[in-house]
Amino acid sequence: MRHMGIVLRSRSAYKSTLTILDERLGKIECLGAYNQSISHGALIDYSVQKRGMRYFLRDVKLKDMPMQWARENFMFFHHVLELCDVFLPWDSHCEAMFQLVYFMYTKPDVVNTAKAQKLFLYSFFQKVGVHPEEGEYSVEQWIEACINQHPVLLRTAGFVDELLA
Repeated sequence: MRHMGIVLRSRSAYKSTLTILDERLGKIECLGAYNQSISHGALIDYSVQKRGMRYFLRDVKLKDMPMQWARENFMFFHHVLELCDVFLPWDSHCEAMFQLVYFMYTKPDVVNTAKAQKLFLYSFFQKVGVHPEEGEYSVEQWIEACINQHPVLLRTAGFVDELLA
């Protein structure tokens, strides 16, 4: 069975695995034999097999690269990939989350304004199940409170500060 996924984190000199947001399996860590260099944000098609706690990729095909995002709004796209990597649990089987990110991936003009990006992030945290403590919040405060619940400092924190300002 073929799978489709978005690469959240690619291989590096320190780690030989890919982290993928798979359309059916959720966030998974993969090993595999693939010749081409696969970078963050790549949309790939592959066969996958689970052995123990690891997934192994076979017959990987690059379907798309986020070139539109590289030109238009790279930081927002990178921020969403990082949020998926940080907030989604492993093997979460979150098809709705994949569909949300895939929609953004294929229709970048839907989130080309700051207001649309904030609404996307609000929807993201709703789907992940992350909510701030009770109280009255503006959308900006609500998103900031959700992000601050996680102990990991985001590499895209500067972008978030600008977006929410």
